[in-house]
Amino acid sequence: GVTLGQSAMVTGEDRPFGDTWEGLIDYAKENPGTSYATQTALDRMIIEYIAQQEGLDLRIVPTSGGAGMAPLILSGDVDFAYSGGTHSGYADSGEMPVLLSLAEDRLAAFPDAPTLQEAGYDINAAEIRVAMVPQNTPDSHVERLAEALEAATQDERFIEITEERILMPVTWMPEDEVTQTLSDQVEGYEALLEELGGLPGED
Repeated sequence: GVTLGQSAMVTGEDRPFGDTWEGLIDYAKENPGTSYATQTALDRMIIEYIAQQEGLDLRIVPTSGGAGMAPLILSGDVDFAYSGGTHSGYADSGEMPVLLSLAEDRLAAFPDAPTLQEAGYDINAAEIRVAMVPQNTPDSHVERLAEALEAATQDERFIEITEERILMPVTWMPEDEVTQTLSDQVEGYEALLEELGGLPGED
């Protein structure tokens, strides 16, 4: 593991609910059909869980990645959305406020937005950006790659580009720690799927 993901729930400027998660939830409760732009099966699962917990009736709008989401949010055609990182490009302009952090901690560039857990949702959706190799890769190669990646996370140039330009915290997580973290998340997602009765959108 080399960096921590900074996924989030985002919105646009000058929305009737403002730029807070609490404001959005209150607005969505009073306005059935509040629209949400989804990108992945994971974020769709998370929003379905939140909708159940909060008693929301949302209109789900599928999009093809950040490039499909951003115009909808910036134009006001969609009320709020999942963002895997597109919002980092708007940290200075304020055009895409973050409502909720999907990382384990508050986002480096948007410290005012609460985490899922702080907002009262028992989900760990934290992302770790990892390097993987095929299972049959020789151990010596794996060890050499791990050494190089660990060195990269300590390199000032890598840290500057990753943390100051991409706004993604650099971290080093060895294989066993990453594997355990991902295993724990899988168990959590399996429990969530069972609670939801399957993947959202399935018959």
